[in-house]
Amino acid sequence: MYELSSKKLIFITISLILVISLISALVTLPAEPYHSSNEFKFSELFNTSFHKYPVPLSSYSASSGYIDSVIDSTSLRIDPQNVIGLSEFGAANIILIESEGNITEIIADDRANVLEINALEMKPVGSREFSATGNLMESTVIELYELEILLPDPDKSSSLTVSALEISHESWEDQIGCKGDKNKDVYIEGLFFIDSSDNVLVVGNSEVLTNCTLLSVTENKEHSQSGKTFGEFYNSVKWESKGLFICSKSEREPHIVVDKFITIKTWVAEDSWLILGLF
Repeated sequence: MYELSSKKLIFITISLILVISLISALVTLPAEPYHSSNEFKFSELFNTSFHKYPVPLSSYSASSGYIDSVIDSTSLRIDPQNVIGLSEFGAANIILIESEGNITEIIADDRANVLEINALEMKPVGSREFSATGNLMESTVIELYELEILLPDPDKSSSLTVSALEISHESWEDQIGCKGDKNKDVYIEGLFFIDSSDNVLVVGNSEVLTNCTLLSVTENKEHSQSGKTFGEFYNSVKWESKGLFICSKSEREPHIVVDKFITIKTWVAEDSWLILGLF
């Protein structure tokens, strides 16, 4: 009799776990795959010119050895992912670094000796905001800035003005069993420069907020690519529902792309599926 009761209790426990896991998986499973894309032309957004960087800018990956040597000789804590690029001006070089909305300029000689470190101000010129609703809610903000670059000069009397685009994209959804209005919220932001050779350089950052007790983030990978004809920043995020034997998995990739013609594209894709097994 005792053995029968124990088996019944085990059966009930396993059944409850299966039911709870199934409910959690189904509740957090998006209805269908999602894909959207938008395109914006700079000339249609802002009634002004875009000032390209007047000389070629080398990305960190192309000049990492020299840039690391310069950074190591300073007291600054700099993540290589925040390095915008390196440019040559006569006998000196300029390294531009972005961190939390601030731009730092390091001027160094060919032997990686630091000559100057300057904090540069990004002056806002204009801003446009766009939103979309559907299976995912989306918000895109495009901001144009001007930046005064100080040139190697003992008197600090020489400078040039360049433009930068700061573009953010946010996507989220409403789900049952979650805390607030913005669940599975993915925010990405990229800062874009274009140089005289039409290289598009980008640095970016992202933030992921689940806001849902039934889900956990299993992967969050940022990617940035500076290139000859376009620059891109995107994030790859994966979620998984909490439970045993049955769970839902979903993946979302939001992208921001700017090409040498100053055409801005944002797109986001999401897919999901059910998994059976022991996790």
